[in-house]
This record gives sequence, structure tokens and C-alpha cells, in this order.
Amino acid sequence: MPGQHESHSDQNIPKLFQSSTRIHQIHSDQCGRLDRLSHQSWSSYLHDKVRYHQPRLSQRVSDPKKYIDFILSICPEVDNFSLLHGDLWFGNSLLYQGKRYFIDFEKGIFGDKEFDFANTYYEQSLTPEILDTIVEVTGYDKWKLLFYSVIHGIDYVSHGQEKDVESRAKRLDQVYGEFLNC
Repeated sequence: MPGQHESHSDQNIPKLFQSSTRIHQIHSDQCGRLDRLSHQSWSSYLHDKVRYHQPRLSQRVSDPKKYIDFILSICPEVDNFSLLHGDLWFGNSLLYQGKRYFIDFEKGIFGDKEFDFANTYYEQSLTPEILDTIVEVTGYDKWKLLFYSVIHGIDYVSHGQEKDVESRAKRLDQVYGEFLNC
């Protein structure tokens, strides 16, 4: 497919997220990975995800229980599962004739739309000011974005390379603090 990647900048990030809301208009009555829609409940999908990471997280952070108990106690329930890209960033979108096209859906799932943005917020270490702009242009729920960012942080800390654990755990603490202050 012809097209060009847009540059990563604070000005372009809201445009990326606003464009991706079109993907979230595609729905399913089940949630989970695209190749295995195995969950009827969003909270059961999240609980399974967090429990899967719990043993490794316990080896990598001093107080894993605060994250795990936190997630398991307040998982939101969702009735409307949206298509989620799973890896939203500029390298997975192309601009062609003024339109944005998303590519590389290998991490795609059906779930809560905020979960998609939360991954990028955590992984790309976006600032709280950028998060506020994303909420403004998309109308998405900031509480959910931060909540899901903690889940993504658990994933990244648990499965990152050993050399990255300290910086990822620091980011997890940062996002967890933002959530508690939301």
C-alpha cells in the first residue's frame, strides 16, 4: 500500500488517536484476541490477563500485590466490544491522499475502546497533558485510560527484557499514581 508515516510529535498524537476511533466503531458480542474470541465478559478477560502476569510480576517489583489487588477489585464491565488495534503508533499507520490507514493488526483484540489508547499511553510514555488532549478530542474516559494503562504496565514489566524492568516499573508506578489521583 502506498503512503507515508506521519512523524511522531505532540501535535500529531491527538490526530492519530482521533483517526483510530473509526476502528472502534466495529463491534463484536465477544471479547479477546481476534484469532480466539473466547470471553463473554470483559472483566474475565482482564482478570485472566492479570493473573497470567502475576507470577513474573512478583519476581520483578517489590509490591506486586498493590497492582494485582487493585485491578482485580475494580475491573469495569463492558457490554459493547470494539475492535482494538493493539499497537497504535505512527509506525502502524499510513497517510495516503489525506486519509489515515492502520496496518499490522497482529495484536488486535475486541474489548473496551479505551484499552487501545492505554497501551500507547503507557508504552510511549506520553505525558498527562497529551492524555488530556486525547480525552478532549476523542471523548473517551480518562479513568479507564489510566486504569488500563496500569494493566499494560503489568504486562510490560512482566515480559520485558531484564535490562528494561527498572524503567518499566518506574513508568508503572507513575501511571498508577496518575490513576489514583484521577
